[in-house]
Amino acid sequence: MVVNVLMCGIAVSALIQLLPYLFSGRERLQVLETELARTETRVERLRDRFGVYFDPQQTKTIMQEESNLTDPAQLRIIWVETPTQERTSTD
Repeated sequence: MVVNVLMCGIAVSALIQLLPYLFSGRERLQVLETELARTETRVERLRDRFGVYFDPQQTKTIMQEESNLTDPAQLRIIWVETPTQERTSTD
């Protein structure tokens, strides 16, 4: 009986010594899960941008957005105001 009580006391003592490691492990796990969620969000955003930039159907549009060059087949529209005879103000 004394041996069993002694063994139980040793087991309880070992468990008490392991509790700080358990808590620090949980804290590290929480930090890693937060970083993982942030990284997953960033990966999704980069994956979306990658899909846009390497989509063959959007190549012309992206080239026009990133540079001043335009498609030669595209017509330019220039807005010009024409003077009117006399502007009247009803303010």
